Amino acid sequence: MKESNPYGIEANPKLTSQNPPVVRANLQALPRCITVEKAPIYNLVLEMALNPSSKVRLFPKLVQEYKRERDECTTKYYIDKSHQNLWHVEELIAAFPDARFIAIQREPYAVVASMLRHNSPVDVDQKAQEFPKPDSILEWHHRWKEFPIPNRFLGISEEIAGSYEQFSMAKKCALRWQAHSERLKYLVSKFGDRVHVVNYENLILQRHDRDRAIGKVSRNPRLNH
Repeated sequence: MKESNPYGIEANPKLTSQNPPVVRANLQALPRCITVEKAPIYNLVLEMALNPSSKVRLFPKLVQEYKRERDECTTKYYIDKSHQNLWHVEELIAAFPDARFIAIQREPYAVVASMLRHNSPVDVDQKAQEFPKPDSILEWHHRWKEFPIPNRFLGISEEIAGSYEQFSMAKKCALRWQAHSERLKYLVSKFGDRVHVVNYENLILQRHDRDRAIGKVSRNPRLNH
């Protein structure tokens, strides 16, 4: 059964069909223990990020989905990529005491430029999909009045809510980056090495150091060497 999203912004179970052949092949080769923005997990994570009051209703469903994926996992570790979990770390740690979190920190100019490039119109094939990918990420900003205010996910405080409509889209994107960056700093200060931040720009350039750090936070000796 599909998990309904009242905002109409949902995940795309055919994620691989929207990527270039090389990326698609890599995603299809992922082991069963890894999920990437998979429905209904992504739907639940996204809706709770946009509307924290929905956690009472939706978080137990998310826990059930994660337990099901973990039970079906054929390896020691289960990994999920749903970046809005940034806003659910406290609850996830309470539900899964051994959980570890790896976050990507990227320079704001690159992030804003990337977000602005996600402004293409929805194509016919995507409209036909059961869980259309939000096209674009900017849709959250265009439809901001539909979500609770203040909204920490979008970076909208009560102080700026009255002026938000007049902000340029670049400024709106920058505010969201700032909110996420501040959230990361808070999580690291509160949970220490349970939340590990990887610098995007160094992700490829310093692969050995990155693997050691990820191995340490995940307690995987194959990486931590």
